[in-house]
Amino acid sequence: MEYAWSKHPTGEVQGDGTFLDGETNMNKFNHFRADSPGDVELSYKVQDVAAGYESESPDPQKVIHIRPKLNITTPSEHEKFCYGIISPHLLSINATATAVPSSIESEIEWVISEIGESNLQTIPSPPAGSEVTFLYLGLPSQNKEFGPNTIEAQLNNYNTRDSVNILIFYKKMLNDNPGGALPNWFYYWGEGHVVPGINTVQYDYRLIVPGIYRPNQDPNRDSVYIGDNSTMEFPSYEIGDFAYIFCEASGIDYCATTIEHEKYHQWTSNNWRGPNGVWFVEYGPHPYWVGGDPNPNDIDGDRLPSAYEDSISHANGFFTLDPLNSDTYGVADKFGERYRSYGDNELMARFLSDGATGVVVRDWSHGLYSKQWPED
Repeated sequence: MEYAWSKHPTGEVQGDGTFLDGETNMNKFNHFRADSPGDVELSYKVQDVAAGYESESPDPQKVIHIRPKLNITTPSEHEKFCYGIISPHLLSINATATAVPSSIESEIEWVISEIGESNLQTIPSPPAGSEVTFLYLGLPSQNKEFGPNTIEAQLNNYNTRDSVNILIFYKKMLNDNPGGALPNWFYYWGEGHVVPGINTVQYDYRLIVPGIYRPNQDPNRDSVYIGDNSTMEFPSYEIGDFAYIFCEASGIDYCATTIEHEKYHQWTSNNWRGPNGVWFVEYGPHPYWVGGDPNPNDIDGDRLPSAYEDSISHANGFFTLDPLNSDTYGVADKFGERYRSYGDNELMARFLSDGATGVVVRDWSHGLYSKQWPED
């Protein structure tokens, strides 16, 4: 008895395929090719040459489902895309895919995730075929809308699909966020709680220094300000002759350090400010606020009470502040004469802010010293 494959109109069977004879459990291994996706129904022919017997019958269990292949060729997995690369307010993503057989590529349909309030448009519309462009117009209002996104290609007639995960960013120094009054970094680092304390300070585009505390006797006009340089970098360094190295900081970490630094200056100043400042109540007004003779409780005039400097000296194992020297470790020698009168105050601000960090996984900025997509 001889077993052989036959042809079926829905698919051309060529070469050797695989056949399992239910009666004899006999296997014959063959390979076949279908000209188009769909179902290929296999039939078999039974021949007994000696008896002159021949029979052909379809076998409903011998149905092979031919599923096409679909592959997204661009973008690649975890590829990065950024608003503002082509023009402000715009994000453009090109996607391509191939199918086997190629004759059905026109049937490919595309899906991509929404991004907040951004207006999504596609070329072509609706998105179909082997190539499509996604255009997002307008940045979202929330930082969490950046980051992971998914593109999916589908051949719905054949229940076949492929997907790729991408990452979405914004240009750090542009101001194409909703409202546009603030740079993107300040807006999104605040909205998304990327940098601790940033929502308690103000932005000043005029600043050359990273940050500054501007004291005022009126609490409503008293504030810390930071500028664009607070998002850049400061190298590691030593001050004085004690064995303490201040850490290098950049991007969101340098911004966090700057805020903590200036907040310390604000804290010390507010302690002298009446009528409820802790040092004002205990030691009286400071010339820093009112002018006049030096406060006997701050002999060196560095805006730190002598008793506080003594307590700090005993509380840490790195340095000892001299209540009679406003710049015990020569901060002015390294950073300029303006620190000569309050070097110890500056040293404490740097020491207590050292090592402050932002939240790396929430930093979706693209620019100098950005944590997840830094510019070269």
